[in-house]
Amino acid sequence: MKLQEKFTFLEKQRSAVLAIIFYNFETPSGLLPHASKTGNSIIIQATLSFIHFLILEITFAFVRTGLKNFGVKGWLHLDHAESFDFIKEYLGSGYDSEIFDTSKKSFSKNAEGA
Repeated sequence: MKLQEKFTFLEKQRSAVLAIIFYNFETPSGLLPHASKTGNSIIIQATLSFIHFLILEITFAFVRTGLKNFGVKGWLHLDHAESFDFIKEYLGSGYDSEIFDTSKKSFSKNAEGA
Protein backbone atom coordinates (compact mmCIF):
# COMPACT_ATOMS: atom_id res chain seq x y z
CA MET A 1 0.00 0.00 0.00
CA LYS A 2 1.33 3.42 -0.91
CA LEU A 3 1.59 5.99 1.86
CA GLN A 4 -1.13 8.23 0.39
CA GLU A 5 -3.48 5.22 0.26
CA LYS A 6 -2.70 4.56 3.93
CA PHE A 7 -3.55 8.17 4.80
CA THR A 8 -6.88 7.89 2.96
CA PHE A 9 -7.68 4.64 4.79
CA LEU A 10 -6.71 6.12 8.16
CA GLU A 11 -8.82 9.20 7.55
CA LYS A 12 -11.88 7.03 6.93
CA GLN A 13 -11.10 5.01 10.07
CA ARG A 14 -10.43 8.20 12.08
CA SER A 15 -7.08 6.71 13.02
CA ALA A 16 -3.39 7.56 12.69
CA VAL A 17 0.06 6.13 12.04
CA LEU A 18 3.16 6.88 14.09
CA ALA A 19 5.85 8.88 12.28
CA ILE A 20 9.18 9.00 14.08
CA ILE A 21 12.35 10.90 13.17
CA PHE A 22 15.60 9.04 13.62
CA TYR A 23 19.10 10.40 14.07
CA ASN A 24 20.88 7.16 14.93
CA PHE A 25 20.79 3.37 14.61
CA GLU A 26 19.13 2.86 17.98
CA THR A 27 15.81 4.54 17.18
CA PRO A 28 14.61 2.18 14.41
CA SER A 29 16.25 -0.73 16.20
CA GLY A 30 14.12 -0.01 19.25
CA LEU A 31 10.89 0.85 17.43
CA LEU A 32 10.68 -2.00 14.94
CA PRO A 33 10.43 -4.87 17.46
CA HIS A 34 7.62 -3.00 19.25
CA ALA A 35 5.77 -2.25 15.99
CA SER A 36 6.12 -5.90 15.06
CA LYS A 37 4.75 -7.07 18.39
CA THR A 38 1.76 -4.72 18.26
CA GLY A 39 1.09 -5.12 14.53
CA ASN A 40 1.25 -1.36 13.96
CA SER A 41 2.57 0.27 10.83
CA ILE A 42 5.09 3.09 11.07
CA ILE A 43 6.62 5.95 9.12
CA ILE A 44 10.36 6.22 9.71
CA GLN A 45 11.69 9.68 8.95
CA ALA A 46 15.37 9.94 8.05
CA THR A 47 17.06 13.24 8.84
CA LEU A 48 19.45 14.88 6.43
CA SER A 49 22.22 14.75 9.03
CA PHE A 50 21.86 10.96 9.33
CA ILE A 51 21.67 10.56 5.55
CA HIS A 52 24.81 12.66 5.10
CA PHE A 53 26.53 10.58 7.78
CA LEU A 54 25.52 7.19 6.37
CA ILE A 55 24.64 8.15 2.75
CA LEU A 56 21.26 7.97 1.14
CA GLU A 57 21.33 4.40 -0.20
CA ILE A 58 22.66 2.85 3.01
CA THR A 59 20.06 4.69 5.10
CA PHE A 60 17.37 3.36 2.76
CA ALA A 61 18.73 -0.21 2.92
CA PHE A 62 19.05 -0.07 6.73
CA VAL A 63 15.42 0.94 7.25
CA ARG A 64 13.96 -1.31 4.53
CA THR A 65 15.89 -4.31 5.87
CA GLY A 66 14.64 -3.60 9.38
CA LEU A 67 11.03 -3.32 8.22
CA LYS A 68 11.32 -6.59 6.31
CA ASN A 69 13.12 -8.51 9.06
CA PHE A 70 10.56 -7.49 11.69
CA GLY A 71 7.58 -7.93 9.35
CA VAL A 72 6.45 -4.34 9.83
CA LYS A 73 4.47 -2.44 7.23
CA GLY A 74 6.20 0.89 7.01
CA TRP A 75 7.29 3.77 4.88
CA LEU A 76 10.54 5.69 4.68
CA HIS A 77 10.30 9.47 4.70
CA LEU A 78 13.01 12.02 3.91
CA ASP A 79 12.67 14.75 6.51
CA HIS A 80 13.26 18.40 5.55
CA ALA A 81 15.17 18.25 2.26
CA GLU A 82 16.59 21.63 1.34
CA SER A 83 17.44 21.34 -2.37
CA PHE A 84 15.70 20.13 -5.50
CA ASP A 85 18.86 18.30 -6.57
CA PHE A 86 18.84 16.25 -3.38
CA ILE A 87 15.13 15.49 -3.80
CA LYS A 88 15.72 14.29 -7.37
CA GLU A 89 18.45 11.96 -6.09
CA TYR A 90 16.28 10.73 -3.24
CA LEU A 91 13.24 10.13 -5.45
CA GLY A 92 15.24 7.62 -7.47
CA SER A 93 16.30 5.81 -4.29
CA GLY A 94 12.89 4.44 -3.30
CA TYR A 95 11.87 6.69 -0.39
CA ASP A 96 8.10 7.01 0.02
CA SER A 97 7.74 10.70 0.85
CA GLU A 98 9.60 13.89 1.67
CA ILE A 99 9.21 17.34 3.11
CA PHE A 100 10.84 20.17 1.17
CA ASP A 101 12.04 22.71 3.72
CA THR A 102 12.36 26.32 2.61
CA SER A 103 12.23 27.79 6.11
CA LYS A 104 15.68 29.38 5.69
CA LYS A 105 14.31 31.56 2.89
CA SER A 106 12.53 34.80 3.61
CA PHE A 107 8.75 34.85 3.78
CA SER A 108 8.57 36.91 0.58
CA LYS A 109 10.73 34.37 -1.34
CA ASN A 110 8.54 31.52 -0.10
CA ALA A 111 5.37 33.41 -1.03
CA GLU A 112 6.77 33.89 -4.56
CA GLY A 113 7.49 30.16 -4.78
CA ALA A 114 11.19 30.85 -5.31
